[in-house]
Amino acid sequence: MALMVDKDGAVRRTVEDYMVQRMTANYPGMVVVPGYTLLAGDDLTSKDAARQVIEGAGIEGVVACRVIGVDQQTTYVPGSYPQPYYNFYGYYDYAWPMAYDPGYIQTDTIVNLETLLYSVKDGKLLWTGVTETFNPSSVDDLLQGVATTVSGSMRKDGVIR
Repeated sequence: MALMVDKDGAVRRTVEDYMVQRMTANYPGMVVVPGYTLLAGDDLTSKDAARQVIEGAGIEGVVACRVIGVDQQTTYVPGSYPQPYYNFYGYYDYAWPMAYDPGYIQTDTIVNLETLLYSVKDGKLLWTGVTETFNPSSVDDLLQGVATTVSGSMRKDGVIR
């Protein structure tokens, strides 16, 4: 089961559908269900209700993720300044274009997402990772980067083939 822990139902459905799509494309024959098809309302806030639904559905594993932080980072990018030239006209050609480059302030958005893989049968955590994405242009952009990074790390760690 793919599970996005988020109060916003639209975000949750978008992320879970993407996770299902990605996992089934990479592992033909694997049956993956989005969490929202099983867990809704009280099932989300009650551990016992969630356990009953998940185990009753025969789910073997859960890939869960949640946003653990969204930060803004502001950086000053200095402008360019001409170096001294020993010839006035060489300096002239070089310096004038740079006189109009005063520098600027850049603000980056950093999204931190936690991803965990659990065995339902054993009740054990099998793998965990945290990704950091700079300036995602959309939810799809964020998810593509996270999915690539997470699956690569899981392969490297021997959790998946």
